[in-house]
Amino acid sequence: MSDFEQQIRDTLRRADAEPMPVAPIDPEEITGRTPARTPGGGRRWLAAAAVVTLVAGIGLGAWALRGPGAGVPATPAAPATTPAATGAGLDVELHVGREIHWVPLDPKVTQELYLMLADHEAAGLLHKTGSPDFALGAFGGFILTPADPSLPELRILPTRVIVHRAGDYQQLQDPNELFYNRVYDAISPLLDTDVRKALPPTKPEIPTITATVPPSKGAIATWTLANPKAISITSDSLQLTVTRLECASGKTGKILEPEVSIGTADIIIRTDAAPIGRGAGTCQANKSVSLTIILAEPIGNRSLIDAACLGGEAVRTTSCASGAIRWTP
Repeated sequence: MSDFEQQIRDTLRRADAEPMPVAPIDPEEITGRTPARTPGGGRRWLAAAAVVTLVAGIGLGAWALRGPGAGVPATPAAPATTPAATGAGLDVELHVGREIHWVPLDPKVTQELYLMLADHEAAGLLHKTGSPDFALGAFGGFILTPADPSLPELRILPTRVIVHRAGDYQQLQDPNELFYNRVYDAISPLLDTDVRKALPPTKPEIPTITATVPPSKGAIATWTLANPKAISITSDSLQLTVTRLECASGKTGKILEPEVSIGTADIIIRTDAAPIGRGAGTCQANKSVSLTIILAEPIGNRSLIDAACLGGEAVRTTSCASGAIRWTP
């Protein structure tokens, strides 16, 4: 283990031992109401004190690290002129035109990113590079600036990560977009649609949808069409093959009542499996089960979409590698 990796792990271990209050989230505030602001305070540990900065040139300004008195809002703030201050950590500040939004980065995500970096550092995958120079209007990446000055600043781009420490720059190639996808997945649900559309797409790309995504009510399972060639715009019955995502000793088990949401351009289907005890299964591939769904109306000119591949733990797995869309007219 390298000195750098040990330093990060020691820092995170100290941080984990320190209790940190977290303000509850009010769903109404996510829809646009400005959250209440309370005085900031307390020591800010690494995982909560990273900020994500989005540099996108024209149209998008920057997300900036606030000063020592600033904190994280309890929820994404509506357009405002000053940051929230709750004492839970620092903000993600996002400028879009004349509007400013603050979006918190989950402390656990920050931990994961720096541990991932330490692993790549130990493997010798970082290489010296020059200071990044981006064209006007080009996407400049997510910038993480930790409160601990002994740890490097990260500029996370779709296929590479630029590491800045003590005036020196190193670059990590990330063709699978592990770093970019991790941050994108964490913050995208908190962003307005227009802001999210301005970001480079992820792999696989998450489609824009018109139907409401059914909430998860069980263990995540993904589905495919048993016979895609049998589907047409007049079809109102679907034969699916469903597979539990989690480790379950090779069994998918019982599938809960499927949830179907019909929009103007898509039909979203969620096929959760019945929960099982955590840690009770080994991790070989689970056998699929068949499921028939009767739609309330013919498919028409709408795409069929697997809800599990729109967000959550399944998105970056091989089950969703081809994307969330299972069929298009």
